[in-house]
Amino acid sequence: MKKSNGFFNVMVLIYIVLLLVACNDNPDNHSDNKENPTALQKVEGVKGFSTINGYKVEEGKFYFSATKKNEWNFYSLDLETQVLEKSHEEAGEYDLYIPIEEESAVYVDLEGQLFYRVGEEEKKIDEEIVGLHRPNLLISPNKTAVLYTKGSREKADLYLYYLDQDQSKLIKENIGEDAFQTFSFTTQWSHKTNYFIFYNSEIYDDEGKYYSTLEATTAKWAPDDKYIVYIRKPQEKEEVLIGDWRTYIGTELALLQIEEKEDKTIYENPMGLVDPIDSIQWSKDASKVSISTGEIIKAPHGEIEAVKYQEVFVYNLDSEKGILVENMPYNYYEILFDNYLYGSSLGKRDALELVEIYGKDRKVYENPVLLNSQDMFVISHEKEAFFLDGEKLIRRSREGKEEVVLSIPWEVNEIYFDKKTKKIIITSREVALYLFKLEEREES
Repeated sequence: MKKSNGFFNVMVLIYIVLLLVACNDNPDNHSDNKENPTALQKVEGVKGFSTINGYKVEEGKFYFSATKKNEWNFYSLDLETQVLEKSHEEAGEYDLYIPIEEESAVYVDLEGQLFYRVGEEEKKIDEEIVGLHRPNLLISPNKTAVLYTKGSREKADLYLYYLDQDQSKLIKENIGEDAFQTFSFTTQWSHKTNYFIFYNSEIYDDEGKYYSTLEATTAKWAPDDKYIVYIRKPQEKEEVLIGDWRTYIGTELALLQIEEKEDKTIYENPMGLVDPIDSIQWSKDASKVSISTGEIIKAPHGEIEAVKYQEVFVYNLDSEKGILVENMPYNYYEILFDNYLYGSSLGKRDALELVEIYGKDRKVYENPVLLNSQDMFVISHEKEAFFLDGEKLIRRSREGKEEVVLSIPWEVNEIYFDKKTKKIIITSREVALYLFKLEEREES
């Protein structure tokens, strides 16, 4: 009997081990926080979707576009109740479609007609809205106004339209072919005030009135709209190409104070300055601005072939002093909080490195993962940041304290974070969607 009981116990043990292995091989169970194996919640409402692509998280809701049964639509997911709602079902019928709220949108149809819809009410704004690859239309960050061009690239005009007004305002006639072709990245709204830069050369106020002039190859608003930093257009203009964009290599980084219209050079680099992939960055609190620099390699026919990045110049607006952070060979970087840089490279296998701006602290993570199109490698807000190093989702405090909050053994598609609910949203390559409730960090 003892032998029989021993055999039975061994078989039970083997069965349990096999069961555990089987469960761990299931991505729905492999989940999660080792201390809380049920923490990662799978959202069953997206079952049967063939694509999921997030575009924002706001006030407890995750907004995304998705394909199900060959139909493409916009959706919102309530992160507390997990209620999934479809919206803007007609979006796939238009050349350009921009949701504003769940019941309103701005869109351009296939004939180039521009419309604004609220609920069931549709209003035609204008026509002949075209562009090089998509219609030339930019909606303001607060979604109260649009800038757009009307007419062909040989003879297009610039217009401003506020969604609560009856008609558009003509800003500039016959803007030129180059301004037409580069509209999507040489014209840009400010973040809060509805001022805008046109063609890296003219600034207009929130009424569409001319405000000031820039002589820039590229420019970027401060998060609080109080400054514009830009690469000053050189006096001796040697034209170069970045894709379809014709620009110049400058040597001076300049800062324009908007209210006083005061302009000054804050950095000079004789090797030259360009901004092909967000080389200019602001800290989120607008206290610092930076630019990455390196050797600019040009092809014989005028195209910029590559930039061998070497360092990042960081300028402190409060102290009016700059510092060079050396050994930053990355083609993408950001200011983290206001005391660190992080760098990695798009398009090639590279580490993620966190670098203290005014100190010697540097830390390397060998397997960084792209999170989403807005936050690239690191999601951050005032107090903490999140990034993925291989399977490990790491939380880092402003003071440098780190912890692994989740292990994800399957391939991630996108990660987002909602500050209101303290939930992390994860989509997988297998087109599943998971929610993870983040525990509050204990104050030290």
